Amino acid sequence: ARGLATAAQQFIDTSLTGPRIPVLCYHRVLPDLIDDENPVFSVTPDQFRDHMRALAIGEFRSLSIQEYSAVADGVAPIPDRAVLVTFDDGFADNYEIAWPIASEYGIKLNIFVCTGLTEGDQYIVYPRSNIVRQHSDLYPRLWRPLTWPRIRELQKAGVGVGFHSHLHPNVGRLTPAEIIEDTSTGLAAFEDRLGLRPTAYAFPGGGFGAYSDHAVKI
Repeated sequence: ARGLATAAQQFIDTSLTGPRIPVLCYHRVLPDLIDDENPVFSVTPDQFRDHMRALAIGEFRSLSIQEYSAVADGVAPIPDRAVLVTFDDGFADNYEIAWPIASEYGIKLNIFVCTGLTEGDQYIVYPRSNIVRQHSDLYPRLWRPLTWPRIRELQKAGVGVGFHSHLHPNVGRLTPAEIIEDTSTGLAAFEDRLGLRPTAYAFPGGGFGAYSDHAVKI
């Protein structure tokens, strides 16, 4: 744990202000992962269940994106023991595994969708390493992108839906014109497919260096 905490320091931007609410940022919940060879940012179903159970036993209050935004904007007070549980990218395991487990313990999820993944414009995020190839061969269904009908179902069920860019670039290195192009393409997909315009954005890569002042303003 100490090593993980030390490594995490590189992602902390101490210049940021706002409510100090812990954010649990997940990407994948995948069965039969091999120690030290896991697809990055993944946990097993048993691990995820342990995490959600711990939140429930600890009487944490999980927030939706909308509830978190109200706190950040000063419209609502910070609830006691508040926590934000998020998933980035948008793969099928979020729907098939993570959502049922979180629902079992009354934990709210928030999914930040990479629209290029859902639209099939670019299969991004996970390089086709041997372990990824082997795992996706075993569980091809879980390596498919979330479909728009499933995203709509999640949204109607109370899952927060945010935006995670269109083609998953390092936004901190893009020009304003490139940021606008990527963002406009993704937002158009949301509006066309769901009639929804997300109000929350998770920068690809996350943390310090994944964004710039002009990116935040845009």
